[in-house]
Amino acid sequence: MSTTVRQVMKYLSEYPDEAKLGVMVADTKNRKKYQIKDGNWLDMFSYPVLVLDVGETHDMDEVEKQVACECEEPEILELTKDLVYYKCKNCGEDICAIKRGNYKERLCNYCPKCGQRFNWEEVELDEA
Repeated sequence: MSTTVRQVMKYLSEYPDEAKLGVMVADTKNRKKYQIKDGNWLDMFSYPVLVLDVGETHDMDEVEKQVACECEEPEILELTKDLVYYKCKNCGEDICAIKRGNYKERLCNYCPKCGQRFNWEEVELDEA
């Protein structure tokens, strides 16, 4: 994960100071989530570290599955006969793929910036 403190602070600034913080540990590919038994902040590093002790695995509910799937479909910015230009819906990273040979096999399955998984199954990549 390559999130900066600045990005976290900007994100958190959108919520009231008294709002509770939610944390989820998930396997988005298999649609599973893990019970969090305990969590602690480590202050021995030059950056913040949250350590979570996870327990049993459970299936995601329908709302959690829907939210996970929404971010997985990349946003197509431009589609031509020569390229696929898209961005990650999670972090906004722009990514470009050249349409040569079997390019569909070379499309990123994960965002290089934030690690968000991309699901290409429902994305139409034929030029309009």
